Amino acid sequence: APSNIAGPFDQTTASARLATGPFSAEIANERLLYGTGAEAPLVLSENADYLPFVRLGLRTRSVTLEAVHAADRYLTVHRLLVQPTGWWTWAYTGMAVYGRRGPELAYLNPLFPVKAAEHALYDRDNTLFSLETTVRPLPGVEGYATWLVDDLATATLGDGEYGNKWAVQAGWRATIPRSGLSAFGEYVRI
Repeated sequence: APSNIAGPFDQTTASARLATGPFSAEIANERLLYGTGAEAPLVLSENADYLPFVRLGLRTRSVTLEAVHAADRYLTVHRLLVQPTGWWTWAYTGMAVYGRRGPELAYLNPLFPVKAAEHALYDRDNTLFSLETTVRPLPGVEGYATWLVDDLATATLGDGEYGNKWAVQAGWRATIPRSGLSAFGEYVRI
């Protein structure tokens, strides 16, 4: 079916990745997928378009740090994922979408929060952040939750300001090993 949304929507998937020790670098054109959820995570799901991007990563036994910069309309993603135990994971993701100028050095620094960078750049971009957690108390059983905040304006918190948008997603998923049977329940509020 034809789309009424403007854009090239190039669905070509290509990737070149180099990894040595805990460091990795990748250049790709594909969908970026981040977040928890049974079928469609809040952060970046399969509903997003394919993007050309560069991703740098640092992965240790319990910590993963990723920095992504995508072209077209620029998208920057900084993601910290921590797995302190084998059954619990949490993540922080900060993103900025911007355009009509070249890549911003402040967004390219993976250790500098994107919201702070946006403030330093005169609040002209679209930023969001998310906090996620996943627990796996039993084999085949998983609980997850995500809190996503878009365009946080701290000066107007609590007064119904349009700029403060948020979403929450929580659910569970259970799979019976070697049977192909699974069930899930999920709550999403945007």
